[in-house]
Amino acid sequence: MFQDLEPYDAYCAPSSPWIPAFPREWMVAPGAGVLSEVRDRNDGLRETTVLSLSYGRVVVKPSDKLHGLVPASFETYQILEPGDIVFRPTDLQNDQKSLRVGAVEARGIITSAYIGLRPRGIDPRFAFLYLSALDHLKVFYGMGSGLRQNIDFRNFKRLPIPVPSEAEQAAIVTYLAHANQRINRAIAAKRRLISLFNEQKRAVTSEAMRGALTSTAGLVDSGVQHIGRIPSHWRVDRLGWHIDLLAGFPFESSGFVTGGDGVRLLRGVNVGVDGVVWNDTVAWPTETLNGTSAFSLAEGDLVLGLDRPVIRAGVRIARIAAADVPSLLVQRVARLRARSSLDREFLRLVLADRGFTDYLAPIFTGISVPHLSPTQVRDFRVAIPPIDEQREIVTHIAEAHLRLDSAGEVARQEIRLLEEFRVRLAADVVTGQIDVRSIAAELPAIEIAEMFSASVGTEDADDADDGETADDDEMEEE
Repeated sequence: MFQDLEPYDAYCAPSSPWIPAFPREWMVAPGAGVLSEVRDRNDGLRETTVLSLSYGRVVVKPSDKLHGLVPASFETYQILEPGDIVFRPTDLQNDQKSLRVGAVEARGIITSAYIGLRPRGIDPRFAFLYLSALDHLKVFYGMGSGLRQNIDFRNFKRLPIPVPSEAEQAAIVTYLAHANQRINRAIAAKRRLISLFNEQKRAVTSEAMRGALTSTAGLVDSGVQHIGRIPSHWRVDRLGWHIDLLAGFPFESSGFVTGGDGVRLLRGVNVGVDGVVWNDTVAWPTETLNGTSAFSLAEGDLVLGLDRPVIRAGVRIARIAAADVPSLLVQRVARLRARSSLDREFLRLVLADRGFTDYLAPIFTGISVPHLSPTQVRDFRVAIPPIDEQREIVTHIAEAHLRLDSAGEVARQEIRLLEEFRVRLAADVVTGQIDVRSIAAELPAIEIAEMFSASVGTEDADDADDGETADDDEMEEE
C-alpha cells in the first residue's frame, strides 16, 4: 500500500506559503467555514470527566492526577464531545516540540486555555488528520502573535482547509488508518528488539558480576541472597569498607540563585541513569561558599541519588564528567569514591546491577517516597573479586554493551525513519499530493476509535523516567 502512489491529475495554485497546492477538483474552505469554536462552559458542574492533552492524544485524566484543582474551578472548563478537536495555542515561541492537536474520543471537560474546535460540514476524522499533519509539519509556529506567540480562533478562521467529496474524505481516513497500523506494528517490533537488547545487557552484567568469566574456580554459596553463588576466591564485604561516601551539604533553597556569580549545585533532580542532567540548574553565590569546599565534585566521582534511587530506567548512579565541574554536592545526593581495593567503574556496575535493587526492595516496602541513608548504602553486601579481575569484568561488560548499544541505535534510527515516513505520508495524503482512492477501495472499514488510536504520529515515551511529565501535560488556566 506504500508503492506506486500517484498524484492527482491537476492542481490549483497554493493557498498559503506553508500548504502545498490542493487537487483542482477539491474545494478549499476557510477554517471558519468548516470549524466552529466550542463555547460550552461547564456551568453548574454538569460534566465531571476531566480530559487532558498528552502526546497528541486527548485522554481521560485520572482522579489522582488532579493536583491542586477544586471542583469549583471546573466550571470554567469547556465541555467537549466525541469528534471535537483540541488545540493547545500558547507558548509557541518556547515550545516547538510538543504535539498540539488532539482528537476527542469521549465527552468530558478540558481547560478553556485550550481551543476546542467542532468540525461541521466535514468528516471530523479528516479534519483532525489534516490539522494533525500541519501540527507535525510545525505550520502553526508561523501563525502565532504576541510575546509568547499565542494562537487564537481567529487564526483558524483564515486557515485554508481542503474539503474533498464525502466519499474521498472517508477513503483518506481509511487509508491512513491502515497505513498507521502497519507503521505502528513495525515500530512496535523495533521497540521489542530494543527491549531485548537492554535485557541482554542486564543479563551480561549480572552474569559477569557473579563470576561467569571465572571458569577455573569452583562456585560457592555467598551466604547473601541477592549475591547467590560466586567463585571461591572472591570475598563478600560491606560496601562501606571499600568506599568513601559523603552525603551532600544542606544548602538552604532560599539561597539558590539562577544566574550571576555562583557555583552549580548538583541536586537529586540532576542525577540520572549513567549521567548528570543539567536541565534544572541552580547555583550558590560565590561569596557564601565558606565551609563548602569539602563538597566539591571532581571528574570521575560517582554520585547516587538518595531519594527515589531507582527509576524505571535503572539506578540513579552517575559518573561526574569534566563538563559537570565545578559543582557542589547537595543534601539527598551521595558522593562515592572507590578505595584502592575497588575499581571505580566496577563500583558503578555494582550499584547499577540488579543485586542492589534486590537489596533495596525490602527497605522500600511500604514507603511512599523511597529514600536511602548513607548507612544503608554502606551496609550493602557486595561480592569483590581481586582488582585485576574487576578490571577484566569491566572491560568484558563494556565491550558487550557497546555491541548491543550499536545494534539498538540502528533500531532507534529505523524507528525515527518510520516516524518521519508516517508524518510525510499523512501530510501528502490529506493535502492531495498523492491519490489513495483506488487503494482505499480495497481496504476494510475501520472504527473511529481505532482511527484515533493510530493517529498521524506518536511520541516515544519509552525513555521517560517514572514520575516525569511527558510532552503536553494538562495546562492550567492562565
